Amino acid sequence: MQAPWCITGKQTICGINILYLMLSMSCVLTVVGENFDVDTFVAISGLSPHTVWYKGEPRNKRGELNQKNGFNLSVSDAEFNDFNNQVSDTLLFLSQNADKLQLLKTVEIEFATLDFGVDTANNNGMYKGFYLPPSLVEAAAAFGIGVKVTVYLSDED
Repeated sequence: MQAPWCITGKQTICGINILYLMLSMSCVLTVVGENFDVDTFVAISGLSPHTVWYKGEPRNKRGELNQKNGFNLSVSDAEFNDFNNQVSDTLLFLSQNADKLQLLKTVEIEFATLDFGVDTANNNGMYKGFYLPPSLVEAAAAFGIGVKVTVYLSDED
């Protein structure tokens, strides 16, 4: 029926090479809810998630089941080391899809999150900070969407 979101090991996620996944989507909108009617929401909103999963279906190769319904949708294809373009892409996505995202306020969800994936390459052993401009935080909050940054450890030079 659909490919549930699952982590099956260090090399793949749902059978997809992680490196490919990381290179192809750096900001992902995730929407989750125990009673969230994913199919109806997708049909009404016109959004096109790349991954959909349903409560009670297998989550991984160990046979664990999804506890909730949800979807992932790629918002930015910018490189993992190009946070500023990820933010620009996401602002554009939020603006161009405002009418669709407004529907999130009308359905039963537990959370919606914009997850920015970034790497730690070329930080010379120093810390790395990621500025979230007020325009991004306000635009996401207007639809009830949270914002997070997921840092992927990298040993690239």
